[in-house]
Amino acid sequence: MQRLSSALDAAQATIPKQESLGKEITELELQLPSYDELEGKLQERSARVSALAAVETAKRSEKEKQLTLSGALEALQAERKTLEFSTVEREKLLQEKQRLSQEKEGFGDLLTKLDNLSKAHSKLNQLQIAYQDAELESSRLRQEHDQKSKAYLDEQAGIIASTLVPGIPCPVCGSIEHPHLAMTSQSAPTEAEVEHAKMAYETARKKTEEASGKASIQRGLVAAAEEAVSSAAALVFGENLPEGVRTAAEEQIGQLTARIKEIEKQINETERGITKREALDRQIPENEKVLAECEAAIVSAKERGASLSAAVSELDRQIDAMRMRLRSQDKNAAVDHRAALQKQLSNLKAVLAQADSSYNTCKEELAALHAAIEQLRTQIKSAPALDISALIEQKSTLNMQKAVVSSTLKELHTRIAANTAAQEKIKNKVQEMSELEIQYAWMNALSDTANGTLAGKDKVMLETYVQTVYFGHILELANLRLQKISGGQYDLERRKVASNQRSQSGLELDIIDHINASRRSVNTLSGGEAFLASLALALGLSEEVQMSTGIRLDTLFVDEGFGSLDADALDKAYLTLAGLTEGNRLVGIISHVESLKDKIENQIVVKKDCTGGSTANIVVV
Repeated sequence: MQRLSSALDAAQATIPKQESLGKEITELELQLPSYDELEGKLQERSARVSALAAVETAKRSEKEKQLTLSGALEALQAERKTLEFSTVEREKLLQEKQRLSQEKEGFGDLLTKLDNLSKAHSKLNQLQIAYQDAELESSRLRQEHDQKSKAYLDEQAGIIASTLVPGIPCPVCGSIEHPHLAMTSQSAPTEAEVEHAKMAYETARKKTEEASGKASIQRGLVAAAEEAVSSAAALVFGENLPEGVRTAAEEQIGQLTARIKEIEKQINETERGITKREALDRQIPENEKVLAECEAAIVSAKERGASLSAAVSELDRQIDAMRMRLRSQDKNAAVDHRAALQKQLSNLKAVLAQADSSYNTCKEELAALHAAIEQLRTQIKSAPALDISALIEQKSTLNMQKAVVSSTLKELHTRIAANTAAQEKIKNKVQEMSELEIQYAWMNALSDTANGTLAGKDKVMLETYVQTVYFGHILELANLRLQKISGGQYDLERRKVASNQRSQSGLELDIIDHINASRRSVNTLSGGEAFLASLALALGLSEEVQMSTGIRLDTLFVDEGFGSLDADALDKAYLTLAGLTEGNRLVGIISHVESLKDKIENQIVVKKDCTGGSTANIVVV
């Protein structure tokens, strides 16, 4: 009995250990579903991490694509900007070519007149030489006639003597006797020869007169040609004529021809620029659309990445919390650990049961022996009778206590089962609520981003954010006009940082003053400057609408505002609007400014009459 009692005491000493093992086994069994949940979350985390990596890869790819597209688009827009005024430049070059061609024609006309003058001089020289030759011939023939006439007259006595007949009176003296007849020389000309010489002289004299008349007429033509040359030279050279007019005119024609060829090259370049600009006008919107799609893909990837990142972080937190609660590394280790503990507990219980059984058996045997001894003693000694009723009552009381304890045990088992089921449902709801919280977190962030209500950030709504893209394009086009109108002084720029984070922002404008290198709000512009800025914005909006939608705005009306401009600004504004009338575009100006009347060709003048009505008259300047 003492040996078995010591063994029982030793076995009973393991009861706290058994209770601890039972509690640990129970905790392990309760944690087994958590290992499945942990495995599910690890798998979910792995899937989310893989998805996040794929999203990041796609985002990097889109960003690289965006960078490439942005660079290409900026290059196209810069090229488009350099070609902005190609049409105006072409018109200027055409006008310059026309002016130079007219100037060249003036010098060519001068050379033609110089050639005509040279020909006239040459012909005059020829006619003068012919006149001189005719004059010499006429003089010679006149001398010859005079000589023959004189000789003929000198030989008249001999000639008359040769005709005298004796008895017939002399026609000179009347004598009928002719004692001494005059003799004629052998060289004496005849009357026919004299007459022939006279006719030759008359013919030569007429030729001389004709030559003189022709030379005189040609001299008049030379004078007229000289006058024409003088007028043409004065027209192209002015009052100060250079030495060597022909050489100077030929040099000018050479220079003008070279300049015209250069301008023709420039015209060809501007026409190629116009063709390129038209191609860019079609290509830029297409690139902008692709860039916008790329930017939208990046935003979507960022949002998806943020959602996945938040989900991974939440899973990490949940996994860490579960691992803190769990005793083993995984479910298999927990099952193995539980089996080892159950085996250890079973061994301890078996030892305790064996010790208790051996001890009770021995105790019963010892009690039987003591009972036998007592019985024998009782038999030996007269002992008082036992109180059977009291013992029965005591037994009944103990049975009742046993029933209460059994009922309590059953109730505890029932409560444990119900609590275990409730705990499982709570875990499922906690997981569902965690997923909903994650979904709510990224949806709320997305909502705040779209509505421009992020704390500590500028209040920019999604609609405003999209508008800033087109607004930037409008400002680029508007600044091309504003720089020209303001003489390069002003540029408009969208304010990147809001003045405060309490009100909506994103479309505020600043004005950049290049003269004093300052930036300020557009609200500080004067009335005239504000009108010019508004005009530039309107023109930029018009061009952006045409470029982005393909809708052509053929008519533009500008109502008032010109009265706030000084003369220089008014001229620049008018020239800007006049430049818009290229092609078939119509620009209408509604204004009371009198100085505009001299600039606008086609006008509709509206005047009030005394009856309170008004009349409209069309005026073409």
